[in-house]
Amino acid sequence: MGNTVTVKPPTSLGKVGRGVWRRLQPDYGIQDSGGLVLLETACGCADLEADAMLQARKEGLSTVDRYGQRRPHPLLSVARDARGQMLAALRQLRLDADRPGGY
Repeated sequence: MGNTVTVKPPTSLGKVGRGVWRRLQPDYGIQDSGGLVLLETACGCADLEADAMLQARKEGLSTVDRYGQRRPHPLLSVARDARGQMLAALRQLRLDADRPGGY
């Protein structure tokens, strides 16, 4: 790939998001402002998904509602939605999934 510049991840990202950034940005040479915004969005969503799943696992993946019925933990839908948004941002980046190291 020519002259690829590594761009540091934004300080707003957590551990998971920084990890995704560090894998994708240099591998795909994402340097344009639009691509960096999409990458930051994807990485922020990866953080949100990880945080929601961690909290849901701590509290139990299901809860009991006021009628005594078991229900999925509310954060599971947060995690699902964050993952969907992350994948949508990655699709917009048009990353080549067949490349070595692809996401």
